[in-house]
Amino acid sequence: MIKRIIFDIDNTLILFKDEFIKYYAEIFPDKDLKKAKEVYDVLEFYEDEENIYSEEAMLSFLNRKLDYNFDINMIKKINKEVAENWVNEPDEDIISTFEYLSQKYEIYALTNWFTDAQKRRLEKFGILKYFTKVIGTDMVKIKPNKEAYLMASRGLKMEECLFIGDSPKKDLDVPYQMGAKVIHFDNNYKNNTKYQKIREIKELKNIL
Repeated sequence: MIKRIIFDIDNTLILFKDEFIKYYAEIFPDKDLKKAKEVYDVLEFYEDEENIYSEEAMLSFLNRKLDYNFDINMIKKINKEVAENWVNEPDEDIISTFEYLSQKYEIYALTNWFTDAQKRRLEKFGILKYFTKVIGTDMVKIKPNKEAYLMASRGLKMEECLFIGDSPKKDLDVPYQMGAKVIHFDNNYKNNTKYQKIREIKELKNIL
């Protein structure tokens, strides 16, 4: 029996929009959009080289890859821009779904980014109050490291947990192999996987 649902956040609950990238320009005095795109593109590969999110590691990574001379305040600004601006308007269908789910299950988030920033995004999206815990990868190794899923399932058997996310590799494959239940959020139905799929979060009301 499922007791806890563990959601990914990015491109599962909060869908990415290209316009988000422009907010990275705010970290530069000249608000250069080209530089903003460079930062975004490089950070897409951060998880290929690092096992955890830390401001110091991100600072070193960006300076090394872009030959910049950022200081730690620039990394704090990046994180602030994500927290405050990388979020969509509250979705009433998602809010009502979380109202329903929270009456039946513990709700967790397991996300590859900084915890406080992700909490702020969920708050602005209107659903933070439904979460028992938000686990960012400044607290545990980045998905798909096994330790991340073990932390998210702590206190329960793995088969009592349901993981929901858009990336089979990062969100689903490892917990499925560990005995958890999984659901693949694929709003375009573009990926072929062996997992049960949903296109919209509101579909969970009919499944669970």
